[in-house]
Amino acid sequence: MSTLPTLTTAQQRVVDLMRAGWELGASMSGIGGGPWLQKDGLGCGGECERVNGNTYSALLSKGVIKTQEARFPTRVLRLSKEWLT
Repeated sequence: MSTLPTLTTAQQRVVDLMRAGWELGASMSGIGGGPWLQKDGLGCGGECERVNGNTYSALLSKGVIKTQEARFPTRVLRLSKEWLT
């Protein structure tokens, strides 16, 4: 069993919100406001919260999040199975 990487406070907040049903999206076009979380899923009208680009990049490089679906212009991300609980 491997040990999960240590997360910063900002990274842990993203994980906690995703576990609570928020969905993480990122622009595929390079134009726009950067990654964001949206309550109840992307495009569903819920509250939004911006995610710092460095936080997003670190979560990707640590394997905490993975692409679930790429539907231009938005990449939809999910937690890796090790981070679901």
